Amino acid sequence: MPSATPATPSFGQRLRPFASEIGRRFRQIYRTASRPSSITLDGFTIPIENKWSNNILRSLYSEAYERPEREAIERLVSSEDRVLELGLAIGVVALAIHKAKPAESLHIDANPEMIAASERTMRANDLSFPIRLSAIVPSGFEGETVSITPAEDFWSTRVEELSEEAAARSIEVPAISLSALCNEFSPTVLVIDIEGMECDIFDRDDNLGSVHTIILEIHARKTGCEAQRDMFQRLFDHGFYIDFRNTSGEVVVLQRL
Repeated sequence: MPSATPATPSFGQRLRPFASEIGRRFRQIYRTASRPSSITLDGFTIPIENKWSNNILRSLYSEAYERPEREAIERLVSSEDRVLELGLAIGVVALAIHKAKPAESLHIDANPEMIAASERTMRANDLSFPIRLSAIVPSGFEGETVSITPAEDFWSTRVEELSEEAAARSIEVPAISLSALCNEFSPTVLVIDIEGMECDIFDRDDNLGSVHTIILEIHARKTGCEAQRDMFQRLFDHGFYIDFRNTSGEVVVLQRL
C-alpha cells in the first residue's frame, strides 16, 4: 500500500516562523531603546536590573537568553522527572523547568546576588521553588565552605583560585559535592551551567545511578579542551553518550545508554 503523501504546509503555516522572528526583532529594538524594568519570556515575567552587563541585557532583550537549555528542557523533561539545576542565575531556566511540570526540582547557586535575583523572578510570577545557596565542589573537597568572588557579570562567577585582589572581595558559601546532592535528592535530570566548574565536579565514583539525562553548558574557553575531554570521558564511563539530536552549540545533552 503506497504511503500517504505528507500534507503541504499552508501559506499561513509557512509564514508563521517569519512573522514570529519579525515580532521578536521589533521587541528587541523596543526593549533596547526603552530599557524596561521587566520583560515577558515564554509567558513569564522576568525582572530586569539595568546594572547587568550589556551582554546579558542584549541576550534577554533578544529572547536568546539560555534558549538552548530552555528548548532542551521542554523536549526532555517529563512529569516523572526530578530535576537538579546547578547554576540558577536569575531563574529563567528554573521557570522553564517549572513549565515542564517535573515531579520535583531543586535549584542551586553559589552567588547570593543570583539567589536574590532568582527569588525576585519567582515572586514576579507568584511562584516558589526550593532554592539553596551552595557551591558545587569535587567529591574529595575537604571543608564545609568555599571562597567565591561574585562577579558583576554573573556569567563569570565561579569557584576558583583567588588572586589577592579577588580575595579581598570574596565571600564564604556552603560547599557540597554533586555526589552528595545526588545521594540526597536522587535526580533523574541534571541541568548544569556553572561557568567552567563543570570539569571539576564529576568523579568516576559519583553516584549518578538515578540520572538519565544531563543538560550541560560547557565553557571550553575557560577550562581548556583537555579538561573538557577528561570530563566527557568520566561521563562516558558512567554510561552516558552525547545526544547530538538535542545538543545545540555549547549546550550538550547527554543521555544514559
